[in-house]
Amino acid sequence: MPDHVQAVAFHPEAGQLDLRPDSPAFATQLRLISARIVAAANEAVRTDAVRTVRVLAVGAAPASRVPAQTPVAGPKVPQTPMKTRAMASPRTRPSLPRAVSIRRSQRRCSGRPGQCGS
Repeated sequence: MPDHVQAVAFHPEAGQLDLRPDSPAFATQLRLISARIVAAANEAVRTDAVRTVRVLAVGAAPASRVPAQTPVAGPKVPQTPMKTRAMASPRTRPSLPRAVSIRRSQRRCSGRPGQCGS
């Protein structure tokens, strides 16, 4: 099997060994014996450095695990003033205290029988 598998990367911080097989059949075989691969790799280097084995797709290059150097900017959001009760239209201002009291009474209600007036 060593002729049909290539070790392509080792991530020491995660203890992960990336292997690339020559065919899907060898990929399946690697997944089945991954515990033995971990044990053999650790025995060869005389440490417990390898904790997991990741079997890559046939012919796939390993994905880079290096974090991006530049932060990605999110979409531009236009700056608008925060809406407050004072900014409410004159038609809705009289109904605001009623709406707030309803929300407060709903928060206190647990939905159990005998509470919240039922």
